[in-house]
Amino acid sequence: MRYIISERQYRLLIEQESSDNWLYNWFRDVPEEKIRNTFAFFSPNSFDNFFNAPQNIKNRIPRPNYYTKIEILDLLSKKPKINNVDKNTFDFINGDTNTGALYIGSEFAEKFQEYTTFIDDMEKELSKYEKTPEISSRLKELKSTRKRIEHMAKYAGSILIPSDINSRIKGWGMSEKDIIRHEEMHGLYDITQNVAGNIIRSLCKSSKCNKEELKSVTKNTEVYSYLMTIRSKFNMSPTDVVKSAKVLRGPKDSEIILVVDRNGKSLTLKDYLPNNSAVLKAMECCTGDIGNSIKVLHNTLAMNDEPANDSLMA
Repeated sequence: MRYIISERQYRLLIEQESSDNWLYNWFRDVPEEKIRNTFAFFSPNSFDNFFNAPQNIKNRIPRPNYYTKIEILDLLSKKPKINNVDKNTFDFINGDTNTGALYIGSEFAEKFQEYTTFIDDMEKELSKYEKTPEISSRLKELKSTRKRIEHMAKYAGSILIPSDINSRIKGWGMSEKDIIRHEEMHGLYDITQNVAGNIIRSLCKSSKCNKEELKSVTKNTEVYSYLMTIRSKFNMSPTDVVKSAKVLRGPKDSEIILVVDRNGKSLTLKDYLPNNSAVLKAMECCTGDIGNSIKVLHNTLAMNDEPANDSLMA
């Protein structure tokens, strides 16, 4: 039986999704040290005193700056706005990427004038030759690009949800909440200037995913957000320690089996994802092995008692 809901009811559902505080609660329960290690960065002048000091003066190697737990929670409390747009507008903004939702980076608002000025200059130059078929086609592309940039600037710093999200994500093995939480993680990544990318790069060193078609899942922003998708889907805790992670591939779906230590007790978590899931592709590209990637990435956050894993990520 199919149920048809009104636009008002749909908007109400989206508003209810936007009140979800899962990501905030996740970082609320993360140990302070893990957050500092993950969101650490060197400012442009961090090494000035170190390199410019006289030879006879010994200077300590500068320590990185970092976002504190309080700062991260403050940023997460300012949730990105969720905008419901028609599917055609969503696809036009999103391009050819098949996604269920989209976070628009804040830089599109900041660099809007720069982008449009560049397009203006190109259009002005190409207009001299507009009667040439190839140039005419290029001018049409520029007009489309301008319109897309205008949309992205309008929605910068927010999440877009297409009106057909339910049918779009059918068969993905994920709920709307999983999708939105993934995009909220992109938002946190954005407003912290992508500083967590440093530790993602150190953990994901696989050389098996250099193909052009895999670039969308190998970015640091995507790896971290897909890690959060897995944590959301499996209802994991920040202090869970993954003891083993196994992936059993079937004809269409893969069963993921995680054995975690939760407060001293062993717990088995099981769920499925389609074999062609972007989540699985991102995890496989990280270390070359899906189960190993989940274990390594997650345990860099979990409250692990092993000293060797004490200074890892959030």
